[in-house]
Formats: sequence, structure tokens, C-alpha cells
Amino acid sequence: MGKCIIVGSGDLTPDIEKEQTDLLIAADGGYLTCEKQGVEVDVLLGDFDSLPENRRSILQEWQENHAENLLVLPTVKDDTDMIAAVKYGFERGYKEFALYGAFGSKRPEHFLANLQTLLYIKENQGEGTLFTLDGYAIVLQEESKRVSSLYNGFVSVLSAGDEATVSIRGMKYNIEETRITNGFPLGVSNETIGEEATIEVHSGSVFVIFSRYD
Repeated sequence: MGKCIIVGSGDLTPDIEKEQTDLLIAADGGYLTCEKQGVEVDVLLGDFDSLPENRRSILQEWQENHAENLLVLPTVKDDTDMIAAVKYGFERGYKEFALYGAFGSKRPEHFLANLQTLLYIKENQGEGTLFTLDGYAIVLQEESKRVSSLYNGFVSVLSAGDEATVSIRGMKYNIEETRITNGFPLGVSNETIGEEATIEVHSGSVFVIFSRYD
């Protein structure tokens, strides 16, 4: 089984990479990004509050030709469109998720919510990657990740809960079993130095955000 790709309506989105075995869900206005990039949409989902009025005909076309793959959500709900898409992906049996269009909009709270969506995926035994324009974000939870010596850029490690204990080795700033909290951004803007590095989370959960140099 491939991965579940979810495309939101954020405007800072790299090229979407889709394999034949992948399921691509366009969440609301994310359909326009897929259309622009020429990527085939398998499922269209959302309350469609971010779909412009002059493109509402898209819904009619899907109702007529792809009704079984159109999921219209109520506007008043607890789930964001992104979370609803993740839940649908889990229901279809997917465990790996790639989030596009989850970064870059006039609503910065949506980016924070999408980071929390990564944590939701992790806590439900899945793996998620949120792609930004020049990098990506993941969640680590009591595990280690190696960073290739070929990666060249910033690496920020931020607590995803009240606190976490982390070791970072092989980067510009190294720490050993250090407590980080969500009340102080100690782990922001570390840098690679051309050698293999390791991020080890001894306890708790962290967001790891990779951003390539300009």
C-alpha cells in the first residue's frame, strides 16, 4: 500500500509527488492546487469554505461524475478538513501520510493546527510529513532519527507537549539528554555541518522542522 496524500489550501506548496499506489485527497480549496499542478485527485473532501464562488461548479461536476468520492462536510464541526481527511485515510487502511498545502496562508493558526495533525497521526500509529515550500516537518516520539550528511539547512526541534528530553548530536549545537519545554524555543534554528547527525527523543514528543538554506 502506498501513502495517503492530503492537499490543503495553503499556498506555499512544493511539487506534489504521487505514485500509482497513493491515495490523493484534496481538502477543500486544495483541489485548485492539484488542478494547477496537473495532479489527479482521487477524493474531494471538505466544507468548501475556501473554494472561491466562481469555482463552485467543481462540486456540481463531482456530484454528477464522482459522487462516490465526494465527501461534503458540515461547516460547523470539531474536525478541520485536514483532520477529517486524515481520519478517512486511516479508514482506508493507510498509515503513511503526506500533507501538502498545509503551510502558507493568511491564517497562521491553520499551520499550527496542521502541526497538531502530525501529532494526531503519530499518536494513532501512523507516520506523517508536512511539506513546506523549502523543507518539511515531522513528529518524533521516543525514537531516534538520523539526518544525512548531505542535508544542508536549518533543523528546529520543538516540544510537542509540555516537555521532552532530547539529545542532538552532529549538528552545530549539540545537547545531551536535555529537557525542552513548550514554553521556551530552545531548539529553534540548529544547523547541519556536513556530517551525519542524530536526533534522539528520550521522552515526550517533538516537532522537527527542516528548512533548507536560501
